[in-house]
Amino acid sequence: MAFDLLPIIFACTNLNGEANIYSQDFTTAIYNQVLAQTPQTAADLVESGIAKSQLKNPRGAIADFNQARQIETKIYVSSINRYSQVYALEQKVVAPNLESLKIEDKPKNNTYTYAYQKINQTTTLVTALSTQNNLKTYIGGITVSRDGTMTQVITPFPP
Repeated sequence: MAFDLLPIIFACTNLNGEANIYSQDFTTAIYNQVLAQTPQTAADLVESGIAKSQLKNPRGAIADFNQARQIETKIYVSSINRYSQVYALEQKVVAPNLESLKIEDKPKNNTYTYAYQKINQTTTLVTALSTQNNLKTYIGGITVSRDGTMTQVITPFPP
């Protein structure tokens, strides 16, 4: 949701003429410009949360930050699934544990606790357990069929 400062300056100067840029809080104009965009990514939601916080909307800020954390969590669970699929293709069996997948980019917050379990030779279970009551827990995993095709699933709980 990167935005260009030129339209903000232009919008500010055109609201009530040239003098308005000096009477309007320029920071507020920037935050309003951020909020005028539709968030597309977790980073966009963080920007939106910061803007809402600065504009004295703490509930909206927290909602955006929580949504960003949930998006990052779904991406990480999906990454674990993809690494599991690659491991299964190369080793002909699912990985015995999360460390075997050698995932380098791990989440850097303590909002979720992640667990990986090998159910059997063809199935894994991944859980992302929320440490906060207001965030969803995510469950994922892969299954390798006899013909080698793989299925991955990620689902929030509660749905």
